Amino acid sequence: MIVVRTELQAKFGYGSVLSGMIAEAIESLTGYDELQGIRWRVLSGLTGNFDMVTLEVETESLHTWDRLRLIVFSVPGFVEAMNAAQDVTMSGTQQFLNIEASDQDYA
Repeated sequence: MIVVRTELQAKFGYGSVLSGMIAEAIESLTGYDELQGIRWRVLSGLTGNFDMVTLEVETESLHTWDRLRLIVFSVPGFVEAMNAAQDVTMSGTQQFLNIEASDQDYA
């Protein structure tokens, strides 16, 4: 399993707006069978850079992530929401992390 972590720096004062836009974009993906079971979360920082928004997605592998990206970016509602988010986003980074252990290993 991997986590894809996308960190987006919103314009000052627009962190909660950006969080809502990302959540709306994710919500537009409901109902697509190919995306069932994908774990995601939108996070906002309590410390660190002001107005930093993080999207984390858990998926099986980089191959699965690439396949998901093709599906997600073909959904008009997602594309529209993410295009709108560009107006309040200054920059961003993306990390790909291996999950070495989690609470799910012991459930």
